[in-house]
This record gives sequence, C-alpha cells and structure tokens, in this order.
Amino acid sequence: MSHKLGSFTNWEDRRERLLSQYQAGELSAIEVCKMLNITPWEFFDILKKKNITLNVTLEDWIDSMKLA
Repeated sequence: MSHKLGSFTNWEDRRERLLSQYQAGELSAIEVCKMLNITPWEFFDILKKKNITLNVTLEDWIDSMKLA
C-alpha cells in the first residue's frame, strides 16, 4: 500500500513541477495534459482548485482545434 502512496506523491510532485512550467509559459495546457495523461477538463479543474489563471495562447487554441 505504501508503494501506491509513493506513486501518488510522485505524481503530485510531477504535477506541481509541470504546473510551475505552465505558469512560466514554458509548457502549454495541451502539453501538460498529455504529460499527466489527463483531459483538458481535469486540467481546468486543477487550475481552479489551485487558483491558477488560464494561460491560453493562440498556439494553444490552434492545437485544441486539431484535437476536435
């Protein structure tokens, strides 16, 4: 059971690092979603819970159109 807890902590650490990179403009929302294997809606929920503003660029919007 501690293995799963450790994995969860590692995922949280990775998520925090990726969110920092997102806030710094180093990663797009789509890149973070792919790296964390989450949906954009899950990503938006994380941003909301952490009170992080959405950083949408024209490239993000164009990339999202490719996914549609």
